[in-house]
Amino acid sequence: MFFVPLRGYSLGLAIGACVVLGVLLLFLLTQVPHRYRKPIIIGVTFLFGWFYFLEFMIPGDRATAPVRGILRSAEHKLRLAQTDLEAITVIKGQLTVQYVEGGRTVKRLIPKDELKNLELDKGEVKVVHEDKDRPRLGEHDGVRRVMRAREIMAAAVADLRRAKSEIERLRPQVQRQLDQESKKAEAEAKRYKLTKEMLARDEQGNILNQRTKALRKRIDDLKDAAQKKIDPTIATIESARSELGNLSTADVESIRSVAAAKVEDVSLARSTLSDNFLTPYKETASNINAVIGSFAIGLGVFGLMSLHGKTIRRRRRGWINSLAFYVALFAMALVGFLQKYLQQKSGGQILSDALYSGILFNGAYISLQATMFSLVAFYIVSAAYRAFRVKSREAVLMMGAALLVMLGLVPIGQWMTSGITHVGWLGSFRLERVQDWIMTVPNMAAQRGMAFGIGVGGLAMALRIWLSLERGAYFDKQL
Repeated sequence: MFFVPLRGYSLGLAIGACVVLGVLLLFLLTQVPHRYRKPIIIGVTFLFGWFYFLEFMIPGDRATAPVRGILRSAEHKLRLAQTDLEAITVIKGQLTVQYVEGGRTVKRLIPKDELKNLELDKGEVKVVHEDKDRPRLGEHDGVRRVMRAREIMAAAVADLRRAKSEIERLRPQVQRQLDQESKKAEAEAKRYKLTKEMLARDEQGNILNQRTKALRKRIDDLKDAAQKKIDPTIATIESARSELGNLSTADVESIRSVAAAKVEDVSLARSTLSDNFLTPYKETASNINAVIGSFAIGLGVFGLMSLHGKTIRRRRRGWINSLAFYVALFAMALVGFLQKYLQQKSGGQILSDALYSGILFNGAYISLQATMFSLVAFYIVSAAYRAFRVKSREAVLMMGAALLVMLGLVPIGQWMTSGITHVGWLGSFRLERVQDWIMTVPNMAAQRGMAFGIGVGGLAMALRIWLSLERGAYFDKQL
C-alpha cells in the first residue's frame, strides 16, 4: 500500500506537526526513568544488531548461487597462482651501455630500470650487451612454478567465463520479474488514484517502490559484476599469462600484484551477488538508524543547553563560556539554515556564505581546531619521550624500529645507503627497503592482531550490554 504524499498548505502543516512531535518526544525521552533506560537501549541495539548480522550471514538467493560458487572457485585458483608467484623473485638483469661523454666513448654496466634516466642525462645511449633476468630460485624450480601458475590462471579464466555466461542467462529472468512488478505498481497507483507528482519514477517511467528498487539493484549488480569486474579480470589475467610465457622478460613482482588485485575484484563481484530476502530492507533499517541517531544528537544538544542554561541562570563560575556556547550554537544553526534555503545568488545567500565560510567555519572553528591539535602535539612529544627512554629490551626494540622507519622515509636516510646496489640480496639492506619491510610485515601483523582484538572486545561489550551484565556511571543510577 502506498503512502500518499501531501502538497501545499497540508505539507507545511505536516512538517510543523512533525517538528512539534519531535521536540515533544525529545522532552519525553529526557524524562524516562533510569530503570527503563537500559531495556530500551538493549532492545534497540539487539534488534538492529541481529538484523545486520542475519543479513550478512544468510546466503543469497538460489538463482545466483551457481554464479557465486563459480566465482569462489576462480578466486581460489587466483590465490593459488599468487602463492606460486610469491615464491619466485626475479633478479633483474643488467645492461652494458655505451655513450659519448666529454668527447670520449664510455662503457658502463647499469640495471635495466636506470636506462631511461641515463638516456635523459647523457643523450643517445647504445645498449651493447644485455644480461637476462633470472629467477632467484633454481632455474628448474622457477620454471616449474611459472608453468603451474599459468595453468592455474587459465583455469581461473575458464571459471570466470562460465560465471559471465551464467550472469547473462540470469539477467533476462530478473528483467521479466521487474516488468511484472512494474505492472502491479501501476495497477496499485490507479486503484489509489495517485497522480504523477505523488510517485517516484525512473528514467524509463517505471514506478519505484521497495520491490522494483530491489529488482533494479539486482539487475545493476549483475551488470556491474559482468562488465566492471569479470570482463576486466579476464583481460588482465590473460595478459599476465602471456607475459609469464617467457620467464626471462617477465616482471613477476608486478604480475603477482596484479593477481592480488584481481582476487579482490572477484571477491567483490561475488559479494555484490549475495543479496538475500533481508537486503531490500537495509535502506529502511538505515533510515530508522539515522532517525534514532538524530534523536540521540537532539538529546545531546538538549542536555548541553540545559546544563549551560543553569550555569548562566545561577551565574556560576565560568558562565561566560556557557554564554559563548549558546552564541556559537545559534549563530552556526541560523547561518547554516540561511545558506541552505535562501535563493541562490541572492544578497542573503552571498552574505550567509561569507559569514559561514569566512568567519564562523574557516575563521573561528578551524582556528580553534588547529589550536587544540597544536596543544595535543606537546602531549604526544612528552609521551614519546617517556616511551623511548631505554629502560628495557622492549624499549630498545621500539626505539630501533622507529629510528629505521624515520630514516627510511627522509632523504638523508636514503642517502646513507645509496651506495648499496639495488640488485641481489645486498639491496635488501637499503634503508628504504628496511623501512618498507618493517611497515608491511611486522607492523601490519601487529595492526591485524590489534584489530582482531578490538573486534572481539566490541562483540564482548555488546554481549555484556544485551545480557544486562554491564555496569557503569549511566546504568548504576537505576532505581
